Amino acid sequence: LDLAVIALLQIAAMAFGLQAIWQSRPVYLVAVVDRFELVFANEIDAKDLRAAPERFRSLPWLGPRLVAAPLPEDPSKRQELMFETLGSGKDLEVLPQHYVPYRDASRALMEHALSAREFVARLAPTAARKFTAAIAGRPVSGLSVLPISSSRGDATMVLDATGSPQKPVAVDPWPVFNTVVTPGTPAVDGAKPQ
Repeated sequence: LDLAVIALLQIAAMAFGLQAIWQSRPVYLVAVVDRFELVFANEIDAKDLRAAPERFRSLPWLGPRLVAAPLPEDPSKRQELMFETLGSGKDLEVLPQHYVPYRDASRALMEHALSAREFVARLAPTAARKFTAAIAGRPVSGLSVLPISSSRGDATMVLDATGSPQKPVAVDPWPVFNTVVTPGTPAVDGAKPQ
């Protein structure tokens, strides 16, 4: 009886742990204006999923899906979006009703990217060594970088010449991106986007 109780408790604990892992899995890698945001399953409300286009109404099972959430071109729609995010307290990347396929926004996103060569040149020596070691075997000349952020931290996303994400590297990009104004980025205060 004691062994049966212990086994049941362990199975229950394991089931609870697996459920927690499942609900906090990464589901979307969202291109938002000038960076990528990694979104986890527990950050998207079921109500927002129901409001999304059909292809974005279910959360991916096997790793994050690459999408974009561009700002509307129309100023009145942009203002509506601003009021929506302010009213709900949710950022654009967790609102799947605004998702579009990545290819629809990749060109605009690449306007904010830095070449990997320039990024490495601006990094602190230790971070530069870590970054170059992480992309060893790839020609730096054909690569670009953008920040990738999530509720769990920041990293640098390496992109190929077409703007396709290749690999995240555990190097904080903000010391470089906060000092460089890339084309299309308004020079506000240089602070990391929140």
